[in-house]
Amino acid sequence: MISRAVPNQSNFKQSLPIGAAALGRNCGVTIEIGGSGAYTNGKVISLPFLELETPESERKLLGLLCHECGHVRFSEFNNDEKISAFEHSLDNALEDVRIEMEMDKIYPGAERLLKAAHIGDIESLANKPDWPQASLIPMFLLCSAERRLLNREWMEALLKILRDQAISFFGKEVCDKLEGFALRVKDCKSTREVQVLRREILDFLRLKQPQPEGKEDDSGKGEKPSGKNAPKRQRRKSKATPIEELLNNPNGNISNPLALSERFSRITRGNSEPCVKPFPLTDDVCIQGGNPERGKERLLHAKADSIALRLALTGLVQSRSATGRWISNRGRKPCYRQLARLVTGETKVFERTVEKTAPNTAVHILLDASGSMGTNLDLAIRAGLGLVKGLQSIKGVNPALSVFPATSCGMGNFSVVPLIRHGQSLQNVKPEAIGAIHACGCTPLFESLIYSGLMLRRQPCEKRVLIVITDGGVPPDQCAAKVKKLRESGVSVLGIQLGSENFLGDVIPNSVLIENIEDLKAALFGFAKSILL
Repeated sequence: MISRAVPNQSNFKQSLPIGAAALGRNCGVTIEIGGSGAYTNGKVISLPFLELETPESERKLLGLLCHECGHVRFSEFNNDEKISAFEHSLDNALEDVRIEMEMDKIYPGAERLLKAAHIGDIESLANKPDWPQASLIPMFLLCSAERRLLNREWMEALLKILRDQAISFFGKEVCDKLEGFALRVKDCKSTREVQVLRREILDFLRLKQPQPEGKEDDSGKGEKPSGKNAPKRQRRKSKATPIEELLNNPNGNISNPLALSERFSRITRGNSEPCVKPFPLTDDVCIQGGNPERGKERLLHAKADSIALRLALTGLVQSRSATGRWISNRGRKPCYRQLARLVTGETKVFERTVEKTAPNTAVHILLDASGSMGTNLDLAIRAGLGLVKGLQSIKGVNPALSVFPATSCGMGNFSVVPLIRHGQSLQNVKPEAIGAIHACGCTPLFESLIYSGLMLRRQPCEKRVLIVITDGGVPPDQCAAKVKKLRESGVSVLGIQLGSENFLGDVIPNSVLIENIEDLKAALFGFAKSILL
């Protein structure tokens, strides 16, 4: 059991960003990988690299992601209303039910993931003796609504315990009314309607507060209590009911163990996992702005640099994928031009063919645009764009190009940003995006290697190649270990070092040094040849 669990765990950790990205695309949500903790800001879900020990924890994490996707897609985050912690917990409980109902309507498989996120905590909470009064109402509302509206029979035991405790604290009348409020979530179409329902619940609770006794007799308004029983009467008056205590202290420490969003926010990076600056996994992140004239000039250079490369590669591919034909004495397809041979007794009249396999390769190019590139940046851009232009002319080759750091393209919140995606033509890239690249920032090659490896794994191809174009100023130990892992996973890693001395060879053994445009053309053809052969 142990020997099989290790590779399975490794496979899940490698595929988690891919699964998260697919989940985000299907749900219309942007998902980022990296950072030290998990959070959602209403537009983006950010998730760190995690240590997951069991298959149950894997499914639970996917369930939490599914829940947060529902919030980003269906919840309204631009609410300026100032509310107490108790009101916020009521909103979260009711909104959680609403968005999970919406997810179940659109995605039938969501319920399986949501159950995995809930079930472990449901079983542990059912064994807990009691909860604070402030947490009891939000928990009871959420559990009651999910049990009845989502038909979750596995929540019945916990609901019974919560109901008994709610009756003991607040009375059966209040408990029944709260359950009725919970079932009205099915009629809420938006977050604002959930907030209206929350106000109705608060109004009901305020009505259930006992009226002050001083209003019963105005004649004794100015009289002070006297006698030895006066202190006891005062103490009886000062003792608050559970509802009064809750409404008088609405900003206390209120938590809802059933709220998946609270658990998602507590996810932290594992101690052995890298803490990296986030990078995007969805296709709605692109470079904005830039100088279009500079971008057009760079495209013209790339077109000129790739002419000889395209011609050479086309001939190379044609020679490899050409169909061979010959005449044989057996086969299924007769050659009609050779049928006259039968008169002489010759049986070689069947045409045989053999087709050579055409390329089926995904290539991802990482372009270093850090501040240390300086004057080498123009040469690096020509190398990257020229290679993309040449490879896109070859059928069966799917190139992409990403730039790091994203600061060099005006997107400082990411470590790396895509310029040309897999399957996207260079002709469809706006010149402003190409013109936006300038030398700036640090060299987050480690994060970029992780990102490009994930992008390559998403491509359905037989061969995967990663090409790094840099000046060699990279952290050697960390990046060399990542390059080794990529090569072990089947990704060929190549490097182009710009400058007068090849420092990149310590990180990427299969790398070449170029100093000018003449060296560039030879290097591009050598790499393209290794990609196709």
